[in-house]
Amino acid sequence: MRLVESEGDLASGWQSARSVSLQAFGNDTVYLERAILRPRHVEIQVLADTHGNVVHLFERDCSIQRRHQKVVEETPCPIGTPALIERMGDVAVRGAKAVGYASAGTFEFLLAEDGTFYFLEMNTRLQVEHPVTEWITGIDLVGQMVRIAAGEKLAFSQETIERRGASIECRVYAEDPRPVFSRALGSCRPSKRRRDRGARRRGGVPRGYRLAVLRSADLEAQRVGSRPTGGARPHATSLGRIPNHWDSHEPRFPPAPRRAPRLCAGRYDTGFIAEHEGFLTQGSSAPDDAALAAALAVATMTSESRSRSKKAPSGAAPGPWLASHRASLLRRS
Repeated sequence: MRLVESEGDLASGWQSARSVSLQAFGNDTVYLERAILRPRHVEIQVLADTHGNVVHLFERDCSIQRRHQKVVEETPCPIGTPALIERMGDVAVRGAKAVGYASAGTFEFLLAEDGTFYFLEMNTRLQVEHPVTEWITGIDLVGQMVRIAAGEKLAFSQETIERRGASIECRVYAEDPRPVFSRALGSCRPSKRRRDRGARRRGGVPRGYRLAVLRSADLEAQRVGSRPTGGARPHATSLGRIPNHWDSHEPRFPPAPRRAPRLCAGRYDTGFIAEHEGFLTQGSSAPDDAALAAALAVATMTSESRSRSKKAPSGAAPGPWLASHRASLLRRS
């Protein structure tokens, strides 16, 4: 992809894209599309059976990413009003029906600053971040895929699906954040995995595995989720206990939230890491538990009215629980 910021850059951008495409894919065909500046990456999970029933399971905000690879996924989206998510969900459902899709799938959108959204692509498979949706809906997506493949009908309708609480997933990449996110090569050493209440962890590398240049850097994903009830503080320190499995990976990333107030406030887009890369990778390699708890607690801040009501007005302000806790975190930062 090449961003063309002015008419004078069009010819060189076009030729550069063709050259790279020909080298990588043996095809120099390219196309033009509108560039959405400072977008958020928001996706909608859908389930569709072979009997024409399709539902969506709300959104996941995947805007914290680097080189178009997702780093953090969370739900609810910090700026997603119920009305906006309902519109996006409706588009996803109609899209799945239009192509006769059956199984679990994800419609990905770019969400502009003015609230308009644009279709990006559909992933016709289960995604790494699917546990984020399972946590807040209580629906086993893998189990549903098996039932759909067996010809069963969905046992629930859109009206009966509720979201409760919030969830966040953090991916651990085999890279050194400093100085330039270089690939971490070598063997994976043994480590102990802690079991933390309210957290789900999944890894993709065995002991002694040698990291290779040709493999994707996100060899291991650690997923952290929580469902706060009764106003209790969510358990959110699991991220700090993720071990370094590869010899050259030292600094922690993402960093302590006190160094990223915009992240705490939910004011971020797909360019957040690139824009703050030098700032984010400063400091110690082991944030304290309190800072980590604050980082993950941000993702769980949702009011009861927003999480359970689908009829809230389009411009509804965040609930008092969300507003007060975000303000508290910003003061600490």
